[in-house]
Amino acid sequence: MPLGLRCLSYCAGVSACEKGKQWQQALRLLCEMQEVTVETDVICYNTGITACKTGGQWQYALVLLSEMRSAKLGPNPVGYSAGICASEKGGQCHYAVSLLSEMWEAKLEPSIIRSLQ
Repeated sequence: MPLGLRCLSYCAGVSACEKGKQWQQALRLLCEMQEVTVETDVICYNTGITACKTGGQWQYALVLLSEMRSAKLGPNPVGYSAGICASEKGGQCHYAVSLLSEMWEAKLEPSIIRSLQ
């Protein structure tokens, strides 16, 4: 299977896990992508962060944001917003404020997410 198609397949799986509120499975797929050297992308990471937010796993959301930085993939406003929401949902407002500050330093515009759940 071509590498681009493999990435797309994995990202579709991560998205299905996020929609099905299966944050553990979403993280497993992201880890598996790294193990089999399928390059992850911003969308896949953002979806994983959102899955963690929905599952109340703010720690893992922040780990994914950190991995994005290390991979030089961002994060972008969508990833930051999901990380901010995950932090707030987990009662970690200091992380939310820190992420918002990072966004401003990176000159990224905060966005409004409709369904914050």
